[in-house]
Amino acid sequence: MRKLHAYSAAAIGMIAGMPRTDAQIVYTNPEPDWISVDDAVHIDVDGDEITDIWFNVWDGGFFGSIYSIAAAGVDHPYVQLASTILSSGWNVLNRFESGDLVSAENNWINPGYFGGTLGYGAFTFYFSYMSCSDPPFVQTEGPFAGGGSGFIGFRIQEGADYRYGWVRLQVNTLDPCPEPINDALEIQVENYAIQLTPNTPIAAGDTGVAGCSAPSDILALTTENAIKVQWSAVEGATTYKLRYQALGETGWHTKTIPAPKTAQIIKGLTCNTTYVFQISSMCDGVFSDPSPLQTCVTALCRSGNGESGTGFALFPNPATVFVQVATALPDEQVQVLVYTSSGQLVENQLFTNDSYLDLDISPLPPGLYLLEVVGNFDTERAQFIKE
Repeated sequence: MRKLHAYSAAAIGMIAGMPRTDAQIVYTNPEPDWISVDDAVHIDVDGDEITDIWFNVWDGGFFGSIYSIAAAGVDHPYVQLASTILSSGWNVLNRFESGDLVSAENNWINPGYFGGTLGYGAFTFYFSYMSCSDPPFVQTEGPFAGGGSGFIGFRIQEGADYRYGWVRLQVNTLDPCPEPINDALEIQVENYAIQLTPNTPIAAGDTGVAGCSAPSDILALTTENAIKVQWSAVEGATTYKLRYQALGETGWHTKTIPAPKTAQIIKGLTCNTTYVFQISSMCDGVFSDPSPLQTCVTALCRSGNGESGTGFALFPNPATVFVQVATALPDEQVQVLVYTSSGQLVENQLFTNDSYLDLDISPLPPGLYLLEVVGNFDTERAQFIKE
């Protein structure tokens, strides 16, 4: 399991690119996201090599049932977190959405400094009660129980002044069954920022730079076990980040795509399954907010068992000029063969095995064809229609 640890500013530079400072906002975007599950973990939000905020997951259980709590606390008495009081009187960490103001107007409390020990001086922000009965039972509560990314607000006191900031995170639910009764939750820290100008509010998600917009004109083409996602280029973007998950799944799978490429094939998926995905653009070292949530469904299962295939995919189908081939074969070079429905070989080419291969089919007459991708030890096949 990967743990989130306290990093100095220099260490962050080696791991994720130096924190970005524009005007008076210091923004840090770890790549990949930091994941925490078992132990208290600590982050240095202002880069002074002194940790400020910790996150922890606490698991327990009884009589076949499991409870898991995600909580946050502080490492020093001069750090405060924004909280809210539920109707039940339960004091929990407040959830901010993008654009919400982190300021003196929020409810600020120091939960108590106990050296980062969970169980004292902590703000809960997600509670999950589960039973491994048949069928399993899950009940969740707290401001982050709705899923997706949200923000927490913090402030650091210096004499009579305060500096405000935010941390973007989400809580992922793991499968706790069968027992042991642990690791039912994980906390995923995506990025964070602090406003260095004293007593100045900061909007949740504000990185201090304009950055660039999220990609638009997003299109998804699907096969039984793959999705090809493509989008329009964003001016100034150097990198794109595609994150996806099966509908109802918690936790994102992430792929990073260097510009100018504006397409990505996701292989090894489950047939007849709904997937959701979002794309972000990076300009000047800062990722944009994700695009609106996109939805697509993989093709019906030919085998009928719903299992993921090898990851071989062919787009589009039917096709007129080009087909793009995505293959899971590990070979650096593969042979691509195309046969007519009567078995006549009409194409025989060698390709460098990249994420996908472009094959010109414009000279071929309309009809049904069989395409083979041959590696050193295996062969993958698919049919396509030339219109």
